[in-house]
Amino acid sequence: MQTGKHMGKVIVKVDKADMVPAIPRTPQAGVRSGVTYIIAGIGGICREIARWLAEKGAESLVFLSRSAATGAENVRFAAELRITFAVKILAFDCDVGDRAALEIALGKCSGLPPIKGCVTGAMVLDVCSSALVSTSISTDKHLRILFLTR
Repeated sequence: MQTGKHMGKVIVKVDKADMVPAIPRTPQAGVRSGVTYIIAGIGGICREIARWLAEKGAESLVFLSRSAATGAENVRFAAELRITFAVKILAFDCDVGDRAALEIALGKCSGLPPIKGCVTGAMVLDVCSSALVSTSISTDKHLRILFLTR
């Protein structure tokens, strides 16, 4: 059959004894202890990523958003992670699209283990779609510049 020189039909019969057992491959993601992970934006997906990081053994998380430290829901979420997973959490009210504000917040993290990961889900929805794009781009740019200079 591999050479393509056959003509007509080929019948393949498979019995239970012919089955090849297969183990599905589970993707492995390395969450390291002894490092800090930054979560920029604490809504929806970033909240679940923070929970996942804590479940997988992350010891230090830094939450950055406009209401990370003062929003009642965010405070409850951080407390839940601290109690459930014994994770150290610092939360700062910070507009991550503002480089100066971001530098100040990250400067307060000097006592934590080294920053080795960042999840960015912060965004501002505006009537003008170009403002959203511009905010997302500046946030990403600021985070990369500040992490590369540390």
